[in-house]
Amino acid sequence: MNLSNEQTTSSSSVSAKGQKKRLRRDKWEKNRRKRKRASGKGYVTKKNNKEISAKKFVFVTSCCSKNCHQKANLSDQKEMFDKFYNLEDKQKQDDFLMSCTVKAEIKYFRQNIKTKHRNFSWKYFLNRNGKKDEVCKGYLEKLYQITDGRMKTIQRFHRQGLLLFI
Repeated sequence: MNLSNEQTTSSSSVSAKGQKKRLRRDKWEKNRRKRKRASGKGYVTKKNNKEISAKKFVFVTSCCSKNCHQKANLSDQKEMFDKFYNLEDKQKQDDFLMSCTVKAEIKYFRQNIKTKHRNFSWKYFLNRNGKKDEVCKGYLEKLYQITDGRMKTIQRFHRQGLLLFI
């Protein structure tokens, strides 16, 4: 009898506590900051409490000698910018950027001992209306307001097989 009484009291104390508190990672300040940064919204840094303003569309009017900026007008550039930042997830944005790049064979090598020989090069494209227009890397970076380091990281992950390709 004592055993059954002890079991009922222990089971009733467990049910009185209720369910465990669930982790709500989406409510964490760190994750909220990440989501805001990825979606181009303004946020406050953790280290310095410095306010970073939201990304604002800027019409690209110059980039290179090939005049890549003329391949898309104001409304097309705005649409592409909004589409990129509406993805809101950095991984999806990286996949999108990778879909805008293609590995290309190097046409010829220069004989120079000081430089490394590359096995391939990268070409960059705008995907608009089912049509791919080749553009320069600088134009892509200016349009989406990303850094050269982010593009290099995406390409390195792609070479290592860590990045999904859309």
